[in-house]
Amino acid sequence: MAEVYLWSRDTILSTLHPYPEALFEVARKLTGIMRRAWEIICGLAFQPVAGRLVSLILDILEDPENPSLEQDVTIDTLKQLVEAT
Repeated sequence: MAEVYLWSRDTILSTLHPYPEALFEVARKLTGIMRRAWEIICGLAFQPVAGRLVSLILDILEDPENPSLEQDVTIDTLKQLVEAT
């Protein structure tokens, strides 16, 4: 179970202000998230279907718990996965 707290901008800044390293780490983390989102958006917008399929297969092969493609995958399933990525 997780708890979520919603803090105002002023509360966050006043809490983190004495800790510039923490502010830097928050900025670094958010920048990484934005970069990843940008890569995904550009991949969807500018990468042809064949490239998206290759990326999908490489992502599947990088999964350490299931590093193979020995699954029953239909063309329709691949089509849906490529369209969703």
